[in-house]
Amino acid sequence: MHAPLDGTTYLGVHIKSLTDDLVPAMVSLLRGVPNLKTLYINSYPSLHIVKPKACGFKRKYWKSQNLDCIHQLEEVSIALSTGYPTNALELATYILEHAQKLKKMVICYLPRQSYIIEKVKKSNKISSATVVLKERGVNENEAMGESYYFELFHLYGF
Repeated sequence: MHAPLDGTTYLGVHIKSLTDDLVPAMVSLLRGVPNLKTLYINSYPSLHIVKPKACGFKRKYWKSQNLDCIHQLEEVSIALSTGYPTNALELATYILEHAQKLKKMVICYLPRQSYIIEKVKKSNKISSATVVLKERGVNENEAMGESYYFELFHLYGF
């Protein structure tokens, strides 16, 4: 008997931030989609400096979860949030280092997070995936601007 989400190949998640409280739920969700090919995690950065607790789950944790979907992923887009985007960045580098079928990864970061460029470049990518690192801004509604969505749709060919 198959789980209801076994056939899911595309998953889009819109969150405020991948906080420590949210990581176990994200793991649970990813466990339920073993055939996932496209993962899109969108966070909404705030114009105000907010530093939620989002730094407790390193790559070792993600590896220990044995997520079947990681080995099926072909395209991933992760938009980092305001504050400390450590959990999302650790997930992104874990995917780069373990997703053999990965073809493309887009990581969007805020101007004050440019340090992530070096972290991503230092990861030991297992596939020949194209990695796009894109700086993004925020608008007054505390969400990514229209140009971000236009570019994302262009990158993925929607």
